Amino acid sequence: MDRLKSTLVAVDFSPCSAYAFKQAARIAAWDAGEGRTLAALHVIALPTYMPTPARGVERRPIDLALLLSAKASPQPLVAG
Repeated sequence: MDRLKSTLVAVDFSPCSAYAFKQAARIAAWDAGEGRTLAALHVIALPTYMPTPARGVERRPIDLALLLSAKASPQPLVAG
């Protein structure tokens, strides 16, 4: 079987992602002496709707320009 060089696990600090991180660390430890790396990526859910504000509260739109620019030019997760 081919050896993995790196493992990426997404975490959102939920109990499920904590378990996923623990499993990814276990897998990465199998060949830790051979330069294997473990990277964690913190993920967040973007709002997909605009909730109706309470009376008297100013409604502000989601900054779509910022969202689109992030999708257009994602930053690399690992240098090199």
